[in-house]
Amino acid sequence: MRKVFFEVSSLDKKCYDEFGLNEDLLMEQAATALSKEVKKRAKKQSKILFICGVGNNGADGIASARMLSKDFDVSLYLPLGVKSHMSKLQLKRANLLHVRIVESLIEADIYIDCLFGSGLKRELSEDIVQIIEDLNTRDGFKIACDIPTGIDINGDIKKSCFKADTTITMGALKEAIFSDKAKDFTGKIKVANLGVSRKSYEGVTNTFLLQKSDLNLPLRYKHTTNKGSYGHVSVIVGEKRGAGLLSATSAFNFGAGLVSVISKKDYEVPPYLMKSKSIPSNSNVIVLGMGMGECFSDEELKEKENEKLKTELNYKIEKDKLSITKDKIFTDDKKNAREMNTNLINSKDWLVRNTGSLLAWFIVLGTFILDYMVAFEGLKKAVEDKEVLMFILGSMNTYTAGVISFYFGSSKTEADAVRKGA
Repeated sequence: MRKVFFEVSSLDKKCYDEFGLNEDLLMEQAATALSKEVKKRAKKQSKILFICGVGNNGADGIASARMLSKDFDVSLYLPLGVKSHMSKLQLKRANLLHVRIVESLIEADIYIDCLFGSGLKRELSEDIVQIIEDLNTRDGFKIACDIPTGIDINGDIKKSCFKADTTITMGALKEAIFSDKAKDFTGKIKVANLGVSRKSYEGVTNTFLLQKSDLNLPLRYKHTTNKGSYGHVSVIVGEKRGAGLLSATSAFNFGAGLVSVISKKDYEVPPYLMKSKSIPSNSNVIVLGMGMGECFSDEELKEKENEKLKTELNYKIEKDKLSITKDKIFTDDKKNAREMNTNLINSKDWLVRNTGSLLAWFIVLGTFILDYMVAFEGLKKAVEDKEVLMFILGSMNTYTAGVISFYFGSSKTEADAVRKGA
């Protein structure tokens, strides 16, 4: 499990204030990491073009060009000039080493995008959009410095986006590069060390990246069993039945012993799913919210609760939003989700009570991502080139069809709770 941050400027500041480092030292480390990646991809006669912006992201690229200038055919393209103090300083150093500066995009074997970093908030100019689109049509290997230009701080795409083969992100992982809109542009993501260990650099966050090593599947040792021995998931199917049926099928495919579909309507379901108009009393976990619409009223849902649920959840349905008060809160509002999660994540009792559910969230969503990789890229390529990753989102309106939680028997494995309002 790796930490992910909304912004890292505060982490940089910590390095200055607490560790005695300065902006120049951190930039040299960033440029070194960028240079190492270029060296891995470049041959002796390779042509390398750095496309640099006016700020510190551009300064990282200028510094890296300086480091590589005597080993490869390196050129600098500065379409907007330089403005920040560090970019001016790095350009001065590059000039002393006679690094070539070109006036337009030239052909190269490797292109390094250093136009804008992870703090992008404004719209891209038409000139920059044209440069990005030109670069995306070229055949050379493409590396993004910190984050591909065009992805803003929230992970949205600003008109156009540089499509990188590899992204060298500085200091720590950023939320923006894992957004749904950004994932087709980042390529393989690597983190550059900025002169201190990741543990020292990183701070507190409520967002994490799950890795393959975090997936600890339960083992089944019993021989005399039936399907009910391995958890009973009840999925309430609402107005838009597809999401609920997909969730139920996913729970079954992943290993839940018994899966029941709860609906007022008599839907056709696969033979391996059970149907019911009420929630079975032996349900270990109840899943609801996916495509719920207004199929059930609050009163109907509460009537369907068994006594166990009444002591644990007090919920309210509002169209396709699911809000759960007391110990769990899901919301579509990003800001509120972050604020609420700060308190929820500290509830040790809640973690202990919901060990199985949390583990199941991780493994089922992880399985969806693996299925996606296998279908479109091939299992071998997925294992070699992509790290199995996942955001634990505090919203149920995105990929909610995959949020299936179930409890395996009486397992009391310690839970690692990961919650994020994204």
